[in-house]
Amino acid sequence: MRKPVGAALCGRLIEEPTEGLPYVSYPIPMNLMEGAHRLSSKEYRQFVGISRGSAGEMKYQLVLAKDLNYISGDQYSNLIPKYERVSQMLTKLSKSLE
Repeated sequence: MRKPVGAALCGRLIEEPTEGLPYVSYPIPMNLMEGAHRLSSKEYRQFVGISRGSAGEMKYQLVLAKDLNYISGDQYSNLIPKYERVSQMLTKLSKSLE
């Protein structure tokens, strides 16, 4: 039996790293929504950048999950292009707010 990894996300112990993957992706839309409710496009752009950082964090979590054999190579290959696309869209959104 595997010991808990000990990673705490959203205030609870994560038994397996892949359990935490959804929690890592939540900040992407949450920061976009928060930024959209700010008073200036400069503030919004800052939150878009934070969302882009969260997408990068998610990509690393996928690499780690694959390297630790928590997800298969096929699962990784299916998911990583989706987060690459999210990163590209966030980059374009950020540039449009300059």
